[in-house]
Amino acid sequence: MFEFDSQEELYFSWALKELTDKGVILEWFYHPKPFVLSERIVHVFEKQLKTKSIIKDSVILNDHIYQADFHIRWNKEWSGKVYMSLIDKYYHKASVFVANGEKHFSVIDVKGSFAGPHNTSAVTFPLNQKWVYQKYGIYVQKIIPDQLFRQSFTPMKYLLTDKSGRSRKIKYETRTITQYLDSIKE
Repeated sequence: MFEFDSQEELYFSWALKELTDKGVILEWFYHPKPFVLSERIVHVFEKQLKTKSIIKDSVILNDHIYQADFHIRWNKEWSGKVYMSLIDKYYHKASVFVANGEKHFSVIDVKGSFAGPHNTSAVTFPLNQKWVYQKYGIYVQKIIPDQLFRQSFTPMKYLLTDKSGRSRKIKYETRTITQYLDSIKE
């Protein structure tokens, strides 16, 4: 069992589990290998002491590493339905995920629905997203679980509150994964 960094990541993992159980996802990973976006830059110089000189170094810029939340490997049979690939010309209007090329995988960064003034992720994520795409050719999709659940399906576990196990107050009409997948097949 994973220790997730946020409740939103936990909720998203419930959706991934249901998609895996239905055979839509082949496998998924939490905190996949991070992307190195820039290397550390060090200035090497010679420092003169009283009797000798020594070589020293000083860090000018630290490295920049971006860690995505999830890596998903899709079942190709669901291409153009649950997910669209960046190489697809056609896709179903119910497609909610974006896959990278012919390898049929998605890299996901899960975000909360709150974007207040102290949420630096609202600034840093788009920059990291562009940088990853420019350097590695990989699109990182931002997922807000509440929006995802509105557009597709609501995981069964999400219907109950985390602490008391009572029915969660949800402000939209929920669908099960079976209802969602059946709507795509039609």
